Amino acid sequence: MSDDGGSAFPLRIDLDESLTFNLGMTLRDYFAAKAMLGQINNPMNINNDEAQKLIVKRAYQIADLMLKEGAK
Repeated sequence: MSDDGGSAFPLRIDLDESLTFNLGMTLRDYFAAKAMLGQINNPMNINNDEAQKLIVKRAYQIADLMLKEGAK
């Protein structure tokens, strides 16, 4: 999925009428962080690299599904 959902916590900075910045983490990253917290609290063994990679992969899969559902 290429759409990251935009900024989760945008900070709008207007330098002039033609130059505006929106800063902040992406909504996809925010969703993934929340999903990852839930997985870490699961009593699964996360002491090895493969388990940690699986948690990250699942977190972004959940985030992508949340973005897709939210776009409906």
